[in-house]
Amino acid sequence: MKKLFCLFFMIFALVSCGGNEQNEPEEKELAVSLRVARDASNDCISISCIAEKIDAIYFEIKEGENIIKEKSLTIEELGNQTTLTGIKNATNATLTVKVLQDRTAKNSVTWQGRATKLHFEKGKTTEVKIQLYPVNKLQQEASMPQKLNIPRFGHSATVLSDGRILIAGGFTSCGSNHKCLAEDSVEIIDLESGEIEKLEQKMSEPRALHKAVLMDDGSVIFIGGVKALYAAEQTEDEAFEDYPLLPYSFSTTSAVTKIEKYMPSYPKYNKKLNEPEPESVTANTTELIKGEDGNTFEAPFKAFQSVFVDQTAENKIDVFLVGGLDVEESEDSENSKGKPSNKSYRFSITNNNGTATASAVTNLADSSEPMLLPALAHTNGSILAVGGRPGTSEYAASLISESSSENKGKDSGLNLFFTNNIAVDRNLYTFAGFNAEKIEKEDGDESSTIKYSHKILKWDVFGDAPTHAPQNEKGNEYVVYPGKGEVAFGETVYDEINERIILIGGTGGASNIYQVISSTTLEWYQGYPSHDMKVALIMPKAVVIPARKSPTEQLFIVITGGINTIDGTGSATGNVRINNI
Repeated sequence: MKKLFCLFFMIFALVSCGGNEQNEPEEKELAVSLRVARDASNDCISISCIAEKIDAIYFEIKEGENIIKEKSLTIEELGNQTTLTGIKNATNATLTVKVLQDRTAKNSVTWQGRATKLHFEKGKTTEVKIQLYPVNKLQQEASMPQKLNIPRFGHSATVLSDGRILIAGGFTSCGSNHKCLAEDSVEIIDLESGEIEKLEQKMSEPRALHKAVLMDDGSVIFIGGVKALYAAEQTEDEAFEDYPLLPYSFSTTSAVTKIEKYMPSYPKYNKKLNEPEPESVTANTTELIKGEDGNTFEAPFKAFQSVFVDQTAENKIDVFLVGGLDVEESEDSENSKGKPSNKSYRFSITNNNGTATASAVTNLADSSEPMLLPALAHTNGSILAVGGRPGTSEYAASLISESSSENKGKDSGLNLFFTNNIAVDRNLYTFAGFNAEKIEKEDGDESSTIKYSHKILKWDVFGDAPTHAPQNEKGNEYVVYPGKGEVAFGETVYDEINERIILIGGTGGASNIYQVISSTTLEWYQGYPSHDMKVALIMPKAVVIPARKSPTEQLFIVITGGINTIDGTGSATGNVRINNI
């Protein structure tokens, strides 16, 4: 039996309130259609494909903690149409649908889904769509039947306050010249209904590898990013002074210098359908953020620069910019390779009464050495920047504040480039990437070259050296997916409930990994939930649902987009994958 990926429910309800079911008019009925998404080798999508696995389908409607309607139907009883009536008036109800293997045991659930904030009123039609997700944790990488409207990679994915996911920007492909151009489109994934809607309002300009931050009013701030990536190794002429040849590069003019506030459309899909006149309807819009002087704000964004965002309050974020490429004075600035920078900056964005304003930019202390795309963490006003230093550097990192810059990790041999990384509390975690290793030439001089790193490291912001992953029972250090160390431009997300970091995809032979690592011990889990994904993914984007601690809710990761290779022959994907964790 081929593995079932996911079950998709579309529920169109013509529901009346109160009364006795037998006295309701015949047209008061619940029409249900089921669709099954399977792997590419099996195109059967009807309910008959899995009928032998289903004993019943259970419907439950709750208002608060009170059940106001429940019903369990077998497949035979369900048919193409059935009746669900006798529902009380409700203004904030939740409809839960569960597929049961045993109708006598409500805990024998194999798929489930729900729709929230529903409106039921006597004599009124309530139309709802629900997508069901696999509950069994061993059922890995379920796929939503609907795909992104535009396949993409290097985009942003932001969990909105109502649980939807805003997808923005990214690259769509890399040409034969290895140049990947950024996209300006935006779309929304509604996990409850399974609808994926492309929004008419685009971003103000294309951007990829950018930051996206949810604000208190439901808007999303897009910060930084680039317009293009060159997915080819640098030539000797393109190399930066004292740096090894890097496997990827950006034009000095590719940085996106403006910041915008994007307001997605509200309410979500089911809320629009089940209330004749929703309380508030917000159309999606975007606006460039202005500075305190009232003019459009432009920060000193640079190519190869790292951006860190710290949400200090519901309506305020602090933004830190570290390193990057300064544009050299040149008649041909478009093709200038630039000069690595040791500059760092800080500014804030405040969002009050629907208006976002950026503060003046503050210069942080200059680091002793320049840095290109370092990994960043922040606490108490200081930034820890790891890697991206000249190949001749003795140090691995710098701790930067407004008043000082202190080198860290002397002689560690860990000058990381393009490392997968994530900041949790005051710690910075780095996973593999490329390491610049020193090589002594015949004349006694030193140079450096890029090699793949396998290491899992934990950096305390105020510590002098990183914590290495421990050795396993075989005496080997825990590393990123043994034998698959080519991990750069993957994705890392944090499972706050279980204190686990999930590493997804990456370049080279590592691009199909899904590895779960303990943030406390740095050990990776044997077997499940670490596994090879069915497809290779470079620069995918993933989010944890629910986005905040909620142990009572089903916990899963939504993985969007990605590309299988970025050498000019790869194809971006529009697939949306679900992994239970």
